[in-house]
Amino acid sequence: MSETKVAVVVATNGEDRLCLLLDRCLKSVANQTRLADLVVVVSDNEPSVSGDDDFLHAAVKNCFARDEQSKVRLIHNTRTRHMSGTGAWNSGILYSLGELGENCFVAILDDDDEWLETHIEENLKAAAAQENCQWVVSGILRLSPSSPAGGSPENILKSEPSANLFYATNPGIQGSNLFVRMRALLSAGLFDEALPSTTDRDLCIRLCDVLSGTRCNWFASTGVHTVRHYADTGRERVSRKGSPSKRIGLQRFFYKYCSRMNADERRAFIKRAIDTFGCTENDFDVSRTDGNKHRDPRSFTTLSADVLPLNRSTTLPRLHGSDDVITRRVIFGVITSNIDRVGGVLDDLSHIPGSFVMIFANGDDSLADAIKVGLRLRGISGSYVLNKQSQA
Repeated sequence: MSETKVAVVVATNGEDRLCLLLDRCLKSVANQTRLADLVVVVSDNEPSVSGDDDFLHAAVKNCFARDEQSKVRLIHNTRTRHMSGTGAWNSGILYSLGELGENCFVAILDDDDEWLETHIEENLKAAAAQENCQWVVSGILRLSPSSPAGGSPENILKSEPSANLFYATNPGIQGSNLFVRMRALLSAGLFDEALPSTTDRDLCIRLCDVLSGTRCNWFASTGVHTVRHYADTGRERVSRKGSPSKRIGLQRFFYKYCSRMNADERRAFIKRAIDTFGCTENDFDVSRTDGNKHRDPRSFTTLSADVLPLNRSTTLPRLHGSDDVITRRVIFGVITSNIDRVGGVLDDLSHIPGSFVMIFANGDDSLADAIKVGLRLRGISGSYVLNKQSQA
């Protein structure tokens, strides 16, 4: 049997992180005892026309030995930008799929973290001990101004997790210790690009959903700490207390999974969000999401917390656009408040003949105009319902 391939994916954004990317993150990837088969660095910024991309590409490659540089790629995020790296990670994962196929492992590393030199080796060793391993976890050393030299070791998951383990808190999995088989990531749907934070827990829940009940031995633990996570207080971080991105991410995560949580899990989630991140109880009052405290519980809510209110007093407006909806063989429904969020979906649907796209839009006339343009440019037959009562 051929050796299992490993793709390393790093998302980066901003000149202030360049030194950390080159001197800490990529240096640790280059120093692995078992080298990666592919290293994909994904820029979350717009492509440069000033030559900066050429400089960055050269700097990234120069982190590696000359005979390893052919395995290193610098690409740009082709999906959702500036959403906590989710679009960039997905771009890198899908690029890796094209290079190494669905049987490879994908190892994520944040651009300000680093691995100990045996990280990839330890993960592959743990995976090899399980016949059908799809997901490996190693331990995290947390470094902060108050931590001891070498970092504070966090708990390591030792046994197969279940989804509810991630509802109220994170049991020790972050981007930098994600080591997952490509086919499992694809089955789980990759990272949710509508979440500005809490992205790792969200992916872990969906991994548990698709892997639980499959053949046994899908999870393995290295039992050792091979990731250094830097929780610097001197830099702007999504996870800091009071961060708007953290609050919105937690809010959307709660809307997405609260129906699966029991009462104790919901209380624990809300308490931690308030105590640790400065949220309020109102942030998690689902009835307030559309400005209407009397919203009917039958209202539609998307996974990213966009809402189509269906109050008993609400009359849906007449459909705009084409009248041929009843002649279509397949009708796709999408709820959104931002046309950019669904651009990738519309691109995919444009290749499905005979499809009709119905968009339930929370916004104003400018959103309606953007939808019409988006459908027309892609040659998609579709319509929309514009709901001005809720602008999520």
